[in-house]
Amino acid sequence: MTESLELFEKAGLVAVQYWQDPKSNYRLWLLRKPPFFFPAKTLSLNKGAQPLESQRFGSVPTRDEWTALWKLWDIITLGMIPEPMLHEKPIDLRHKCLFYLGHIPTFQDIHLTRLLDGKHTEPENFKDIFERGIDPHVDDPNECHDHSAVPEKDEDWPALKEILTFRDRVRRRVLDLYDDLDNGKRAYSRRTGRILWMTYEHEAFHAETLLYMLIQSRKTLPPPGFPRPSWEELGRQWDATHEENIVLQIEGGSVQLGHDDRESEDKLFENDSSQWQDHEFGWDNENPRNVVRVKGFQVDSLPISNGDYWTYMQQTGVTEMPGSWYNSEGTPQVKTLYGPVPMTVAQHWPLMAGGEELAAYAKWKGGRIPTEPELRMLWESEVGPRPAGLSANVGVKRWHPIP
Repeated sequence: MTESLELFEKAGLVAVQYWQDPKSNYRLWLLRKPPFFFPAKTLSLNKGAQPLESQRFGSVPTRDEWTALWKLWDIITLGMIPEPMLHEKPIDLRHKCLFYLGHIPTFQDIHLTRLLDGKHTEPENFKDIFERGIDPHVDDPNECHDHSAVPEKDEDWPALKEILTFRDRVRRRVLDLYDDLDNGKRAYSRRTGRILWMTYEHEAFHAETLLYMLIQSRKTLPPPGFPRPSWEELGRQWDATHEENIVLQIEGGSVQLGHDDRESEDKLFENDSSQWQDHEFGWDNENPRNVVRVKGFQVDSLPISNGDYWTYMQQTGVTEMPGSWYNSEGTPQVKTLYGPVPMTVAQHWPLMAGGEELAAYAKWKGGRIPTEPELRMLWESEVGPRPAGLSANVGVKRWHPIP
């Protein structure tokens, strides 16, 4: 299977489903060529080709990665949100959908303007409307951090066409920056790399969170150009290959968390890009690197699944379902971007639920949710779960969870 997945990866193909004979001698694959592709690792350049300046830095996105991300973003925002839904809020403590179409290019334009000492892309007042989204306080979700003041009436918002024209101007500004770096017109400073990395990851974050918003609405359209999964066939396959949960004993020890990435030191690497070529960028709460001692502990080998939580609800009398489920006359269905699916299909998927719900389930099982250092120790241990490799459900290979 690994050789097949490697072949598909190099060809930019994604495996949708497979069938095999009872003796596993033969396997029939259903593949698709997606409109965007995020390879698991950087593919080799053509033999003899010299990398462009902007391709030499592992932490900085390439032009191709930007192109893939923009295609993903446009599929989500223009293909899955019907126009009447743009002025709706699938989640109360978030802005309406239209805000995020303007927020992504505005955030990027603000940081590019600071980097290049230039002027904001027109319309300049977008920076006042779209700069900051709503971020509820962790301890009290009814309180929110400071955010942009947005129009109160639908008719006072910028029109969709105006926002998309602005988006295209900002994207052109990004590509022009890559042109200047590759032809030597602009030195590749570490601050430049940071801005490109940060704005790329910011857009990727919002693609993920926007999908979670959209999954809450029955008006959301399925991703265009991606076939509806064969739920019954996949459910039978997942039942047949499902692993049983076991309890792992993890020895104590030390783990490293975070990394050293001080933004204040960017000015030390203004002109010599070779001195930061392998630098690892991160967010402020990931700095500095520190060593944490972890005591030995026991932990389940599998995440909490939808089926696990449904059993817990039935046995404890809990009636309120997680936000990722629909209550269909007392019977749960799990939300997907293709509409709700029965628990028989989604029972082995990892549960998406609130922290209090997860903690209550863990307490019922006689345990608790692991800490971040414990999770790191689990992943690095000899008995912990191994990376899924090319079969991992990452890079939007699928628009739904898998076991």
